[in-house]
Amino acid sequence: MAKRRSWTYELKARCEAVGWTVTLGKGGHYKVRTHNGRGFTFPSTPGDVRSERNALAEARRHGLDKLEERKKRAAEAE
Repeated sequence: MAKRRSWTYELKARCEAVGWTVTLGKGGHYKVRTHNGRGFTFPSTPGDVRSERNALAEARRHGLDKLEERKKRAAEAE
């Protein structure tokens, strides 16, 4: 992903790019809502080294990579 502190902004942008809703909660965690109503959270100010890997793995479990690939193929087809 990106540098240690900016990965949160990059992941937030990737989630928004596929149409997911991303909000900042009171506790300082981003809350992501997917198209099917499911969701997950990740920290806006990560406290440990594993935060990035855990957040990215959670996004992938919800289909972020597949949606990005589908969007890329649709853009190429136009």
